[in-house]
Amino acid sequence: MNQNKQSGVISYEYEGKDKTLGYSKNDITGWIIIGTVDKADLEQQSAAIIIPIAITVLIILLLSIIAATLITRRIRKPIVRLQSQMKEVEEGNLTIDLRQNREDEIGQLAGSTHEMKEGIRQIILQLQGAVESVRTQSSGLRLSANEVQEGSEQIASTMEQLSAGAESQAHSSSKLSEMMEAFTTEIREAYENGKGISESSGSVLRMTNEGSDMMRHSVDQMQTIDRIVKESVDKVRGLDSQSQQISKLVQVIQDIANQTNLLSLNAAIEAARAGEHGKGFAVVADEVRKLAEQVSHSVEDITSIVDTIQTESGEVAATLQNGYKEVDQGTTLMKQTGETFDKIQHSVTDMVARTREISAKLQKISEDSYEMNTSIEEVASVSEESAAGVEQVTAAAQQSNSSVEEVSNSAEDLAELSNVLNDQIKRFKVD
Repeated sequence: MNQNKQSGVISYEYEGKDKTLGYSKNDITGWIIIGTVDKADLEQQSAAIIIPIAITVLIILLLSIIAATLITRRIRKPIVRLQSQMKEVEEGNLTIDLRQNREDEIGQLAGSTHEMKEGIRQIILQLQGAVESVRTQSSGLRLSANEVQEGSEQIASTMEQLSAGAESQAHSSSKLSEMMEAFTTEIREAYENGKGISESSGSVLRMTNEGSDMMRHSVDQMQTIDRIVKESVDKVRGLDSQSQQISKLVQVIQDIANQTNLLSLNAAIEAARAGEHGKGFAVVADEVRKLAEQVSHSVEDITSIVDTIQTESGEVAATLQNGYKEVDQGTTLMKQTGETFDKIQHSVTDMVARTREISAKLQKISEDSYEMNTSIEEVASVSEESAAGVEQVTAAAQQSNSSVEEVSNSAEDLAELSNVLNDQIKRFKVD
């Protein structure tokens, strides 16, 4: 028996027959409605109803299977097509058109997939361009790095040579300074009162330029010294020539004094012969003789003085001539030193031009400022400072060379990575 509070079915036996009773409670009236029927009659009537229902269910089931098959085929065909196309996309073919002429969800799915594929295709195209650009730029960067590295090595070698040349120049300038100490006070004052140059030692180029200007000024001073010494030699030679003329005049005076002395002697003899009448004449003759002797002695003194003047003027002329030769040699040496500074200036200018592009990577060279005199001793000091600055530039060039090697290695790594990425991109077909 199946029952609950509201309704139920009860099977029972009455008068030897199986019966089925059903009841249901009315919610409004509260009455219970009861119905009973023979179980055999119920089963007979149920069989008559179940057969048509079963046939109908079978027909519906068959139609459903047919409809499901048709619908499945209709749905499966575009999905299989899309799956096949996606397989080609998976293999790298991005040129295939995934769109389908459908308005349903499958068509929308195919359209969305096509748009996604096109987005990937555009990314691949951009990656191809970027990879090619990276390869080109990395190749150019590697070539530039190699050129800069070669330039840095050449600069380092040049700086070493310049350092040796600057030390030699400082030594030569010191020797020249010792020679210049023997010259006139005017020359030393010209050097001591020279223009003081103040500069930042952190810029080797500026130091070289100012050193070159200093050397040109020194050459001008040496040329002035050369002119003054040459004029002095000419004047001393003129003095020697005039002293020789004086010697000739003194010789004439000496001859006149000798003749006067001889005449006075003759006059004294004649006065002695004349006796008393010749005494006055004898006194005059004696005074003339004394005067002639004094003149003769004075002439001897003058001759000695003139000889001394001639000897000393000759020695002065020889000394000035040697000084002139030394000045000429000094002028030549200063010109050569100026040419060396010009070479240094050109080399340093070339170095600045080469390193300006990577100036942000490179270390600034600075030194304390100081004042310089225009004497040759200060030129030697500047040469020593220039040698030290050249060594610092050499060290900086070597350091920049190491940085350039790192840049070159990075460029090679970047080129290798771009090649790997390019190989990965080549598996996609975008054209």
